[in-house]
Amino acid sequence: MIPASRCLLRLLLASVLLSFTSAGPVLCQSRSQMADSMKKVIADHRVHLHTADSLGDKRAAIDIRSRLAVLVKPKETAALLRDAVAIADSADLMEEEIVTRMQLAEHYQRAGNHKLAYAEAIRIVALGNERHSAQAEEAGQRADLGLANATAERDSLQRTWQEELANVTAAGSMAEERGRHWMWTSTGIGVLFVLTLVVVLYRSGRSNQRIRTELGALRAEITALKEQRPTNQVRVGASPLVPLSEPIVVPVAVPASGPSQLVEADPVVLAMFRKMGPERLATLRDARTRGDHPKVVRVVHSLKPQLVNFDRDRFTDLCARITATDGPANEVRWSADLDALEKGISEVLSGIGH
Repeated sequence: MIPASRCLLRLLLASVLLSFTSAGPVLCQSRSQMADSMKKVIADHRVHLHTADSLGDKRAAIDIRSRLAVLVKPKETAALLRDAVAIADSADLMEEEIVTRMQLAEHYQRAGNHKLAYAEAIRIVALGNERHSAQAEEAGQRADLGLANATAERDSLQRTWQEELANVTAAGSMAEERGRHWMWTSTGIGVLFVLTLVVVLYRSGRSNQRIRTELGALRAEITALKEQRPTNQVRVGASPLVPLSEPIVVPVAVPASGPSQLVEADPVVLAMFRKMGPERLATLRDARTRGDHPKVVRVVHSLKPQLVNFDRDRFTDLCARITATDGPANEVRWSADLDALEKGISEVLSGIGH
């Protein structure tokens, strides 16, 4: 067991030494790169420090010196921090001076110079007491100012209350006279309201009567259309029995133009289309003139149910082509379809008129 363990230990030591030997150049290279990067950072900080000193920016000069002191050697660190303390003291920047002195005291403590570290600590305590005293004095001044403002506001409110009391007392003497005046005014307003209400009710009654008259006329027109038998409608009765050997063939007459199913439409649909068709046709033509394709499609959508009811074979495919998504893409065909649709609507309206 002992020789085996010694062999294993030797193998482990050899592998560790081999790993360190192979990683040596990489570590040296990474350290060199880190050193170059650190030098570049320090150089950038020195450039910024020079710029801040040239511009007279005290806060930036103190901040850059504090950050640069961490990157340089201890002797230069102490010099940078002492310069930052001097700048803060001369510019009366108490907060920055306290922070910089604390950093300087920590540097002295790490360097083993306890005497200077203690002196900086004493100065930090003195600055803290001075800051607290200044804050307390400022708070006292704010309290005095607030008390003075409160006193002035109280006096102002008292004067205002006295003036308001005088105004209320003066207005009280006029209250009874104004009350009588407003009583007569309110009576006049009430009478005027009643008269206005009567006029509105009268005009509303007349409007309702006119609407009822128009509705009655429309119902009478619809009833007349229901009772009217079209001249070109053929009554189909019971066909007589004929021998199977001699069938009778009746030719179907195909009209030259016009809606083929107009005679079978609902009279109510006919009446509504007679009233709304011309307006929708005018809207369609106006939308075409202005090039408003979406409105053209909406108008055709609104007309399609009634037109298909009048003549399914004529208007179904025509309206479908016009309202298709790619309808306006083929401008020539779309324009021709719209011309055919306008002609068909005109013919339907002409047929309804007759």
